[in-house]
Amino acid sequence: MAAWDDTYQITTRANATCDTGITTVDSFGDTEARAVEWRYTVDKGNGANMRTGVIRAVWDTASDSTPVMTPDEYSGSIGTVAITFSVDKSGNSVRLRATVASDGWRVDVIRMFIGAAS
Repeated sequence: MAAWDDTYQITTRANATCDTGITTVDSFGDTEARAVEWRYTVDKGNGANMRTGVIRAVWDTASDSTPVMTPDEYSGSIGTVAITFSVDKSGNSVRLRATVASDGWRVDVIRMFIGAAS
């Protein structure tokens, strides 16, 4: 489901499981917007190891530049949360990626585009 106005779009999205290594959690075309904010929850162990936070990124649609990601913002974790996020571009796609050292992490995200692409 998505809702657009002139400056933002909110899309609900979920990814079931991230296993050892790097997983692309979300991706979209780099001309769909000028910036993005993801709100996320990660969970391993049915609530024993959880965190929620916010990730933001901006990119240049005119070049092949690497997106600029703000630091992952979160207030704390329940248990041990061994997951890191990164944002990159592959071709014309902007990707949110999660890196984990063990299997079985659930990552749920809500994506909000900021600044309609011109």
